[in-house]
Amino acid sequence: MSSIISVTDIGDALGEPVPAGEFGQVENLIDQAVAAVEGYLHPAGIPYPIPRAVRAVAVRMVVRSLRSEDAGLQPGMSGEMHVAGGFTHQRNFSSSASDGGVWMNRQDKQMLRPFRRRGGIVSVPYEMG
Repeated sequence: MSSIISVTDIGDALGEPVPAGEFGQVENLIDQAVAAVEGYLHPAGIPYPIPRAVRAVAVRMVVRSLRSEDAGLQPGMSGEMHVAGGFTHQRNFSSSASDGGVWMNRQDKQMLRPFRRRGGIVSVPYEMG
């Protein structure tokens, strides 16, 4: 699978270079993000030349996954709250999250919508003669 984004793109989005020891993990997340975008845009696939919005969605998915890991959150969690008085413990999960890796949220899907081609009924003029 050819990649539409690189580890350098992820470093640019994070504001710092990806450490050499994390290249393998980031490349794996990039592959997952590209596969998710390809699956969402199926059957048309990723258009060429690759639009900026498609690249941006893939980068956002990888960065989201890395940031949730850095924050110590379980995959798919958007936040966690602890309160000592009253013993409250709350975990918030993104409604579009999966069981790990990268996930696409509503805004990502909205950004990809112009590039998605769905099957449907079409009318074709027909002349006998």
